[in-house]
Amino acid sequence: MRELQGHGIRVSFGAFEALKGVSLALRPHELVGLIGPNGSGKSTLVRALLGLQAMDAGRVTLDGRPLHAMDRRRVARDLAYLPQAGAAQWPLRVYDVVALGRLPHRAPWRGPAAADHEAVQRALEQTATRHLAERHVDTLSGGERLRVHLARVLAGEPDILLADEPVAALDPYHQLSAMNLLRGHAARGHGVLVVLHDLTLAARFCHRLVLLDHGRVVAHGPPATVLTAAHLGTTYHIGVHSGDHGGEHYVIPWSICREDPPGG
Repeated sequence: MRELQGHGIRVSFGAFEALKGVSLALRPHELVGLIGPNGSGKSTLVRALLGLQAMDAGRVTLDGRPLHAMDRRRVARDLAYLPQAGAAQWPLRVYDVVALGRLPHRAPWRGPAAADHEAVQRALEQTATRHLAERHVDTLSGGERLRVHLARVLAGEPDILLADEPVAALDPYHQLSAMNLLRGHAARGHGVLVVLHDLTLAARFCHRLVLLDHGRVVAHGPPATVLTAAHLGTTYHIGVHSGDHGGEHYVIPWSICREDPPGG
């Protein structure tokens, strides 16, 4: 299985420095949560790790090899990206959207093989979207569409999956279902990085958390060591209730401890 690493990543947009020397490692068998206030640099970091965002400094490696020097088709098989959900632009069938996840595995000018059909059906089943297979994606709700795109990336069977706010539009049932899916993907030997705003889900499901604020890593490690009152008060300006239930740590945002919003 693959290991993805970012080393000293710096990204600027004009005079604004979005990332200030961020380093991060994503290893097999772990679900890593990337958390932080709005504007802290989370989405920019994900795009930089995928080679989709130009960097002022730093490098990204996959198993020690510079990502930019690797065969792009091989990278597309190893890495999958689930961006923040947007509006559907084309009236494609759900089945066809999910099948797009198999493109890096198919030979040029060849149709889908039996293994491709099986992977698509498996992904539809995992995400509870099989009943939507013949619907057009532009007729779906935001939550349904997000689950379809999650099915698309799972159909590609990537070694490393990076997901940007994959549960933001989902109801509680499907939030828990999606996080179980992502944790299960990690348990099968893959690396998963997920951007989250829900600190309760981050505490429960992630093996490790990386807390960003103003383009820097403020804390990283197991959820209980990152989601402390001190860290959350400083970065999010909130107070929390925390504890353990059934052997799992939990955090519930509870109060505002500073009136000015974070990220300013």
